[in-house]
Amino acid sequence: MPGIKRKKAVKTPNPTWSKISYVIEVVTVFSLVEAVLFFAQVSPLVSIFYFLTVIYLKVLRGKRRLDMRSFVSLSLLFLIYIPICRFIISSGWSPYYVPVPAAAMVVMLNYRDLELVFVFAMLVSFLTAEMFGGNLYYFWIVFLSSIVGALMSQNVRHRKHIFRAGVGVSVTMVLLYLLYVYASGGNIVKANLIASLVNGIVSFSITFVGIPLFEAMFGTITNISLLEWADTQQPLLRKLVMEAPGTYHHSLVVGNLAEAAAEEIGANSLLARVGAYYHDIGKIPRAEYFVENQPHGQNTHEKLSPSMSKLILLNHVKEGLELARKHRLPRQIMDFIAQHHGKSLTYYFYQKALEEGKEDIREEDFRYPGPKPQSKETAIVLLADAVEAAVRSLPDPTPDKIKLTVKKVIDSKVIDGQLDECDLTFRDLDRIARVFTKILTSMYHQRVAYPEPKGKNGKNPKNGKNGRNAST
Repeated sequence: MPGIKRKKAVKTPNPTWSKISYVIEVVTVFSLVEAVLFFAQVSPLVSIFYFLTVIYLKVLRGKRRLDMRSFVSLSLLFLIYIPICRFIISSGWSPYYVPVPAAAMVVMLNYRDLELVFVFAMLVSFLTAEMFGGNLYYFWIVFLSSIVGALMSQNVRHRKHIFRAGVGVSVTMVLLYLLYVYASGGNIVKANLIASLVNGIVSFSITFVGIPLFEAMFGTITNISLLEWADTQQPLLRKLVMEAPGTYHHSLVVGNLAEAAAEEIGANSLLARVGAYYHDIGKIPRAEYFVENQPHGQNTHEKLSPSMSKLILLNHVKEGLELARKHRLPRQIMDFIAQHHGKSLTYYFYQKALEEGKEDIREEDFRYPGPKPQSKETAIVLLADAVEAAVRSLPDPTPDKIKLTVKKVIDSKVIDGQLDECDLTFRDLDRIARVFTKILTSMYHQRVAYPEPKGKNGKNPKNGKNGRNAST
């Protein structure tokens, strides 16, 4: 067996320098955007609005503030609307051709954050309204149409549903424009009416075609891409099926548990399910060393020392990340591979090493490298992974035993500090435990043994077939 390298110590970054660096980056990006607005001769009110938006998104949101990549990308998306508006003005076209709703739809697809969408749509709508003479009615028409498009894009899982959102934008914009004309007592401008109708189609087209581009730009992943990664014909999943079938089945069960639990607490259920499918791909190279792939009654670790067994277990995280990079998995899915054990202790082999009485046995050496789960979704998969393995090993999985096991596993992860860096609350954990218990109880419930069929003379039928156990 090839040697397994130990992980090198990583230097902890200086918190003070990190804060200074963060402030410098924010000020730099903000200054560049303000300079573009100044030289583009955009109204100073837009600069003030952008300043307030930056303060809100980068300071007031606390833990939910944007990372630097998202901040830069959203700022660029905001600035793109300046040349778009200039082009439409110079062409003499209607201002209702500006695809403001596309910005809201793109942000919703990539971030699933209605609050962020609301603020960003208002900023872009204000910019376009100012560039077309500060028309307040125009601002409200494009802003409300953008919110409708975003809401209809909130849980999109297929590209055809984006078209539905585009239709919603067109209908909303036309109705709002007609309402504005009626309220103001003016006349319907045919060009504006046609532009309002076309706007939804343009917004749909930009969003539909630009999904891969915007994912790369923001460093995010949409539900549409997640569904593509969930396809069992993906090379890595096919490899998992063929070389580690037990692990594949385990991943499917963990995925079902994670999806239901995430749905229960309002997290991204699709991300949790797809992340669970890939969380154990690092077991592929050494599948025979993991219990779910071993024949009944055989344990390959019996011939190995606890230290070697520990290295094999810990190394499946590293090998999983290497496979993920090779197959270009998105960062969001790779997080599940890295974090699905957190810094948990390989308790069995640690105890076995202590029983052997060898010196220099440190608990830290028997812990996974981490990091601990950073999101609700990765934390749910960590819990689902541990709970499913524990319940599967029960000799007599009665409902009471399953409920007690689920509670013990979750409590142990809390006490061990594995959930310290995610946003799960104790209320969330209670709801997750109930979902896990319900699903696992239905999966591992006891079977009712039916008596073997007897012939008229009390003997088995001539065909020799036995009665079947209940299958559900």
